[in-house]
Amino acid sequence: MALHLVSGRTSPDATATIGRLEAERTRWRVVVEAWEDRHKCLGRLAFWPDGPLADAEPRRTAPLLVGETTDAVLSAAYELGEPRLRALLRSLV
Repeated sequence: MALHLVSGRTSPDATATIGRLEAERTRWRVVVEAWEDRHKCLGRLAFWPDGPLADAEPRRTAPLLVGETTDAVLSAAYELGEPRLRALLRSLV
């Protein structure tokens, strides 16, 4: 299955792990994926399971972060609090 981003690209320009959280009896690694799209940058979150489920596909949000640069998108992702991250993860069931 191919991954297609809004810009038609198949991979992000930048990724960064912004934290880990425990939810649904699983430990999750939270990664922000950012890419350039025309005159702005977009980003989304990917929740990767750690441990025995590490081979499972991640849960990804739609693009929800916007900035002038990929660094701005990454910074915005770091500002999301744990309650918001948990809510986003749960919305991706």
